[in-house]
Amino acid sequence: MTWVAWRQHRMQIIWGAAAVGAMALFLVPTGLGMAHTFTSSGLGRCLSTVGADCGQLSDAFDNKYRGYSFLIPLFMMAPVLFGMFFGAPLIAREIDSGTYRLAWTQGITRPRWLGTKLFVVVGAALAGAVSLAYLVTWWSRPLVAQSASRFRPGIFDLRGVVPIAYTIFAVLLGVAMTLTVSLVGKGGALRRMGGSIWVIRENTIDRLGHIASPGGGFDFGYLAARCPAVAAQGPFPKGPVGAVPGTPDPITACVQHLGLRDMTVFQPAHRFWTFQWIEFGIFIALAIGLAVFTIWRTKRLS
Repeated sequence: MTWVAWRQHRMQIIWGAAAVGAMALFLVPTGLGMAHTFTSSGLGRCLSTVGADCGQLSDAFDNKYRGYSFLIPLFMMAPVLFGMFFGAPLIAREIDSGTYRLAWTQGITRPRWLGTKLFVVVGAALAGAVSLAYLVTWWSRPLVAQSASRFRPGIFDLRGVVPIAYTIFAVLLGVAMTLTVSLVGKGGALRRMGGSIWVIRENTIDRLGHIASPGGGFDFGYLAARCPAVAAQGPFPKGPVGAVPGTPDPITACVQHLGLRDMTVFQPAHRFWTFQWIEFGIFIALAIGLAVFTIWRTKRLS
C-alpha cells in the first residue's frame, strides 16, 4: 500500500522538493551575503553593545537589503500551497475516479488506506516545511537582529516551529474539505481552504496580542483645542499620525500640563518561543480535529 501511495503522489512530492530546492538556491547565497555584511560592517558588534548608537550602520544595512521584503508574502503562501497541491488532491482524485472502491475490495481497510496515504503525503509536506522553516529562520537572522522585529507579522509566522504547524494544518484542511464537496465544487473548495487558513490564523494569532499592537497615533486637534500655544504652531496633521520628529517646545509643555503619558506595551524577547509553542499547539490541535473528521468521513464513503 505504501508503494501504491508513493506511485500515486510521487510527482507532487518531486515537484514540491524541486520548489524547496529552488528556494534554497536563492536563500543560501543571499543569506551568506547578509551574514557577511552584518558582521563585516560592524553592525553585529554594535548591536551587542549596550547603549551604542547603531543608527547609521542599521540604516545602511536596511537600505541594502530592504528589497528582500517582497519574499514575505511568498513564504507566507507556502503552507497554503502545500495544502492545495498535497492535501486537496489526496482523496479527491480517488473519489473522482472511483478507484478507492478497488482498494477496499483488495483486503485494504479504510483506516489503513487513508493512514498510508496520509503518512506518505503529510510526511513529504512535513519534510518540506521543516526544511523551509529552517532555511528561512537562518536566512532572516541578520534582518531580525537589525530591526528587532521577531514579533512582527510576516516575520514571527515565518520562523521557528509555527510554519510547520501551518503546513500540517493546511494539508489536513485540504483533505477534509475535498471530502465534503462534490466534484463540481472542488475548485471553490480550494479557494475556501486558502481563505479558511487566513481567517483562522488572524483570529488565533493576533488575538493573543503578542504580534499586533493596539496601534493608533496622536490627534493634534486635542492639544490645539486645549493649548493656544499649540494651535499657533499649526498647521498640524488632521487625524492620527505616527512618530513626530523634532517635537516643538509648546507641544511638550502642553502635554506635560495636561498630564498625558506615552505608554509602550511590549513583549520581552524571551517570550518568543513561548508564543511560538502556543501557536504551534493551536494549529496542531486543529489539525488533529481535521484528522478525526477525515477518518469519520472516510468511513462513510459509499
